[in-house]
Amino acid sequence: MADWLKGGIEAIEKWKFTDENYDYEKHFLNIRNSNPVNPSGYQPYTYKPILPIPAFMTYSDSITGNNRQNIVDKGLSKLSGFVESFEEISTAVVYNIVRATPDITDDIFFAIVYYVKNLIEDYMPESIKKVYGKLNTLFKQVLSSVKQMTNFIKEKIGIELAKMNAFLCGVINGLISLGQTIIVLLTMVVENVPFLEDEKTSLLELAKHQEKLEFIEDFVDLFAENSTRILEGITSLFSDNKIWKGVSEFLSGLKKKFLSLNEYFWAYFLGVVVFELILDAVIAYFTGGSSLVAELSAKISRVTKQAEQLGAKGLNLSKNLGKKVATTADDLLKWLRKEFEELVEAIKGGEFSKYLKNKFSKLLGESVIKLEQYEVRILVRKATQNGSSKKVMLGKYIREPLEESYNYRAGKDHTFFEMKGDLWEEVVLKTNNDKEEIWKINKEFIDQQAKANKEFFLSHDPYNPDFYDGFYKKEIDYLTIDLKHSIEKIQENLWRIKK
Repeated sequence: MADWLKGGIEAIEKWKFTDENYDYEKHFLNIRNSNPVNPSGYQPYTYKPILPIPAFMTYSDSITGNNRQNIVDKGLSKLSGFVESFEEISTAVVYNIVRATPDITDDIFFAIVYYVKNLIEDYMPESIKKVYGKLNTLFKQVLSSVKQMTNFIKEKIGIELAKMNAFLCGVINGLISLGQTIIVLLTMVVENVPFLEDEKTSLLELAKHQEKLEFIEDFVDLFAENSTRILEGITSLFSDNKIWKGVSEFLSGLKKKFLSLNEYFWAYFLGVVVFELILDAVIAYFTGGSSLVAELSAKISRVTKQAEQLGAKGLNLSKNLGKKVATTADDLLKWLRKEFEELVEAIKGGEFSKYLKNKFSKLLGESVIKLEQYEVRILVRKATQNGSSKKVMLGKYIREPLEESYNYRAGKDHTFFEMKGDLWEEVVLKTNNDKEEIWKINKEFIDQQAKANKEFFLSHDPYNPDFYDGFYKKEIDYLTIDLKHSIEKIQENLWRIKK
């Protein structure tokens, strides 16, 4: 079983998109420019995109009868073939048989594939079948989303479409790499389990790895759930010219900074690198307990390594990859949730270019203490307590006695803002305790509650200098100076904000 899974990692790698699928300059523009005006003696285009790009049809192309859709179909059919044969590819059924018997006839080949596939299904434990089933469903969703994207991009111009195509190739390769990572982890679990010898023994051995299997299932669920949202976000990213413009401008900046690589490579790079950061963090955690993980993960291609090999001078990405971000599986899962959450929120909020710049800066080892708005919204969501209440309580935090603190006085009748324990530590670390950056979170909380037309109350005397300081002072000043509201006292320890 472990050997089948190992072969599956290599087999999947062969189905990934390469520069012929994303590099519009190398595989189309350069060939077109070198071809003679006379149609005879044309060098055929080697470009195989997955999105239909109208710029194929030059005047000379139309004379010679070249069909751009045929070229596009080559790229899209590659993805279709991968998805339709995922089970056979990912368990290396086809790959291993072809490698062992390259001269086998078609009839015998398909008979053996059918036999081996059924053998694997008979002996593969339900927990592992379940993981494969979810991966299979995920990649079908990827194919469906890509086909949908072709319906609304026909009015885009060729060069921008080519960048979108390159970016999409990167996204899909990134998702495939995460799928490979999951298979790496499964291989680690089943490496020493004798599946074909004794069913009871196999189940007992598998039970010893239950915690790892549960992590893998949780990872797959998280991966599948967020990948669907990411694909929806990519669809809206391509359809919204304003959002894509920010990404496109960032790509142009990278091209100017690293002259040896064109915009299409960087579009591909940005599509895949976010997933590779997740991939490397997972691998860094598990390599602490298994040399097999390191061995197999080396079979998964890395776009960061490719960038360095292609001569992106001044770019040293490898030193910032593979950092261990967690010491327990639970912590790793929390980190993964946070990474996916930020990505989805940035796409949803139309701030994907800012997200990419943020990630790229960190990848280069640059210090980033500024909170982007998508990060602020996530932090506000986590810090908002009793969100369904129609009243909001602001006030001073009092450690002791607790009864005098604003969050205690808010009770269950008021919405209030509180960054508890780990969340506060995360914010302090991320902002280097910059009070102005942290204030962005409090301000966004007030804006969201005001937009919901809620009534604001204060739990501590806004005129008492012992209380009128810190973030409480900023909240009062924002409500009274910036928003021009007033304050009235309504009880001994309660004030109301009047609009």
